[in-house]
Amino acid sequence: MKIIIQKVKQNWQIVAIIILATLLRVWQLNDLGIFFGDAGHDILSAIKAVETKTIPLLGIESSVPRFRQGPVTVWLHMLLLILPGKSLFIHWLFFAVLGVAAVIATYEFCILYTNKKTALLASLFLAVSPLAVAHSRMAYHVTPIPLMSILFLAALVRLTQQKKHALFWAALAWAGLFQFELATAPLLLLIIYILYKQKKLQLKTTYNSVLKGLVLGLLPQIFYDLTHRFAHLGGFIVWIAYRVVSLAPTGKHQFSLTTVSTVAQTFNKYFSRILTIENVFITILLFAGLAATGFICWKQYQNKKLPPAIEITALATLLLTVSYFIHGGPSEAYFPPFIIFIPILLAYGLSLLKNTPWRFVVLSSILFALFNTYYIFSNNFFVGENNSFSYGYGIGEQRQIITYIDNKSAHNFAFTTSREDGKFENYFDNLRVIAWQQGLSENKESGQTFFIEDKESLLQQYPNIFKVTFPSVDLYQLL
Repeated sequence: MKIIIQKVKQNWQIVAIIILATLLRVWQLNDLGIFFGDAGHDILSAIKAVETKTIPLLGIESSVPRFRQGPVTVWLHMLLLILPGKSLFIHWLFFAVLGVAAVIATYEFCILYTNKKTALLASLFLAVSPLAVAHSRMAYHVTPIPLMSILFLAALVRLTQQKKHALFWAALAWAGLFQFELATAPLLLLIIYILYKQKKLQLKTTYNSVLKGLVLGLLPQIFYDLTHRFAHLGGFIVWIAYRVVSLAPTGKHQFSLTTVSTVAQTFNKYFSRILTIENVFITILLFAGLAATGFICWKQYQNKKLPPAIEITALATLLLTVSYFIHGGPSEAYFPPFIIFIPILLAYGLSLLKNTPWRFVVLSSILFALFNTYYIFSNNFFVGENNSFSYGYGIGEQRQIITYIDNKSAHNFAFTTSREDGKFENYFDNLRVIAWQQGLSENKESGQTFFIEDKESLLQQYPNIFKVTFPSVDLYQLL
């Protein structure tokens, strides 16, 4: 016990950061957890798989509907369903723990491969990152991506150090990251880049190690392709080649000012949420800090003084940025790797300051963490508030809605909405999961129809319509 107390005293800064990260990720999680249709779809897929005793080989559809994410998220939900039965809270708690684990892993990564100043700053930035907190309060496939990203970076650093079996672990780590988001595929080029620098691209042992790692990591998709005429991985490779070729001046997806402007706006939106809640002043400081860090890193690289961990992180950031501009339409699910990359790069740049400037950075970082913490609490953890950074009604409010609908419909109900998003099949899968937890199910064919609308819905102007007001949404029923 004395040893533990002594360790805590010696490392009180990171202990405090972990406590803060945990608080922000689990506070009132059972009521203020973020839950939307696509996340509900994964849980419904897991429920079906458990009930039918099957193992899905693919997960939810990606932003390109013909391709789907890996099945690992569904498998995790299956395991959680088997262990605690119908307790949904354990799903949110498990994914929140993955978010805390990413903070710890970031600290350990920076301690091992950079310095303690970078480690503390990077883990603090990650702990209070609004986007990281929001994603950690979801039970969704984006939540494990920051943790997998830091593991991938660590595997790449080991590869630069030519550790034993490092190439196998790097390939496996990339495959693990790819399982949760197809958009991370370009990061495979980092392995090729390192092998090229080491002049190992032509060695037979290189291909054996890479193949073993990729096959093991992509086993579910490989099984699927073998039984579906290579429709998934095979089709994905062909699609990537097509997108690259079509960037030519005469191609379908050639660069244009409109595309660049649209993607730049998306980057500005989500980069600002990584460190703050769309605060213009802090966002400007963020981009200025990143630009300064990029310049410093380039100078250190030229002088061969840049730590491999920072070189790899910078290259990963640059590579994904370029690939997203090539893609032309990145969504929020594309940005979780940056939740790791940006804090590490910014922290490294700031860690190079000394004396009075460094003391100013420490004080500013503490005030910044307090500001973000206050803002996250005051914004109700991004649920139930009518602002630009909100994921709609929280899981507690959704339970209230299902209970009300069930009582009014005598267990015979159907969900609908006039919102444009309602055209997607998965839109109400979150409510279907909540209903399942209560032993209920939607009757799409003959159930009483309930419209679930936002506060500005035009349905409120309809005659002969009954309205019930909830904190974040309104419920309508035709009389």
